[in-house]
Amino acid sequence: MRHATLLALTAPLLMLGTACASGGGAPPTTNNSDRIIMTNDVGTVLHQTLNANAHMSFKAPVASVWSAVQAAYMDVGVDANTADRAAGRYGAVNFTFPRRLKGVNVNQLFNCGSSMTGPQVDQGRVTADVVSTLVANGDATDVNVYVDGVLRKNDGASSDPMSCPSTGRLEELLRASILKHLSTP
Repeated sequence: MRHATLLALTAPLLMLGTACASGGGAPPTTNNSDRIIMTNDVGTVLHQTLNANAHMSFKAPVASVWSAVQAAYMDVGVDANTADRAAGRYGAVNFTFPRRLKGVNVNQLFNCGSSMTGPQVDQGRVTADVVSTLVANGDATDVNVYVDGVLRKNDGASSDPMSCPSTGRLEELLRASILKHLSTP
């Protein structure tokens, strides 16, 4: 009985730890995985694979959505530093997140785990790639938002960076802003 309880407590943490290896590289252009929520008798654990994209679709042409995506990044406070209209990619690579982004705490945007002193995200700086890829889909435009965060702790250069999956809140803020700009003439 005691072994089963210990296994129930540690299994989700082991799976989450396995998923937190640093991916690096360019963001994928396809939605090849999703967030998975695992629930057991201990609680709920969010597991996000490294190549998870938030997929959105808008009933508008690519040119309109492109403009709305640019405005959405400005709205949420993510300073874009990459734009390739021909490839349909727009976003920020290696963006350093402030403690608060347009009124939202960074610990609401990224899940870096926690330690005995509290959330790990409060013990360093999060940098992330936040890149949207736009693809025409008939009379609609599909947008995949790739978010890959890394925490660098404040405790010196010897500390290894930690992978920080998105909570999905940043993607939702972008989606809501894109919709707002598409509905504004």
